[in-house]
Amino acid sequence: VAEWMRPFDTDKLTGQPLDPEVISLFALGSMDVCRFGKWEIDAENLSISASETFESEGNTQNLSNLGPNTWNVGFYTYRDMISADKNVDEIKYIWTTANGLDNRMLSKFIYDLYAQYTNRIVPIDDMLSLTEQGVQCSISRIVTSNMTADDYYQFEVNHYVRSIQFGPKAQATAGVDPQLDGYLMCSVLIKNANNPNVGYRTEFWLFDATNIAQGPVCKLQHDDIHFCISLHTAWLPEAKPYNLNYSVDIRSDYDPLIKKLPFPDNL
Repeated sequence: VAEWMRPFDTDKLTGQPLDPEVISLFALGSMDVCRFGKWEIDAENLSISASETFESEGNTQNLSNLGPNTWNVGFYTYRDMISADKNVDEIKYIWTTANGLDNRMLSKFIYDLYAQYTNRIVPIDDMLSLTEQGVQCSISRIVTSNMTADDYYQFEVNHYVRSIQFGPKAQATAGVDPQLDGYLMCSVLIKNANNPNVGYRTEFWLFDATNIAQGPVCKLQHDDIHFCISLHTAWLPEAKPYNLNYSVDIRSDYDPLIKKLPFPDNL
């Protein structure tokens, strides 16, 4: 996320200017599958004594049901990840988002940066072919004891999962591992295929953490709630009033800077 889709970039697949819809977004055109790993460090000798990773293309012969994969890994979560008063002595399960492959998001600039990457897993021609076809967003649950994935959900085309957070259930469920006993809350951006003039709508989806493959158990949407990226979300054990009186008007704060940017007139 150190690079952006810029107005002067070109699309690697077509050689044409970028789709205006993706300009200013993070440059997330994948150039290989990601690796999600764990390392055991020998602190006395400052060396790695053990390591294990999970990386997967999924079943690329069946893109409609790809299975667990690490195409463009984004955010991840686990129980009590951001707790202010609980330590997590052992992380048994991690849920991670994968942003897939979007044929509009691979700029020639990003391609040229990583085309000669020496530790490649997927041959570059295969990567380009898959990018052209498109790979949908997904969530995988990783079992950290052996770094394998045991649960998976694949989003529909034009559904983009953003941030993800774990929220424990208010009452513990008997017989369920506490690290599974809760819900995943995801922010989801959805293209309005039936009404392109509206663009995208934004929703929050809740998954049962014990079984994400069954799909969301609840979807939340409100006409007054809009977001694009939603880098991070946070789960709080309870909602309370606040008395923060610091407020800055967004338009007056950013408009002078935005007017100086060299955007084309049609953006």
